[in-house]
Amino acid sequence: MDPFPIEDRAGLSPEALSSLRRAVAAQNTLQSAVRWALAQGYRLLDVIDQDEFTRDVVFEMEAQHYLVYDAT
Repeated sequence: MDPFPIEDRAGLSPEALSSLRRAVAAQNTLQSAVRWALAQGYRLLDVIDQDEFTRDVVFEMEAQHYLVYDAT
């Protein structure tokens, strides 16, 4: 089982998905996730508050490909 589940809705190649799984496994805070994503050149699109504890953080990886963190 992955430390953080990844739901591949884009149909990534096995190599790309494996690389993403390794990167996410090394992230233990939202701050580390944001730093990693920005270092990859991903664009922060939005932070959506779901309630007082939960937010979704949306990055555009490339045209029509997005990475969304569900952070609590």
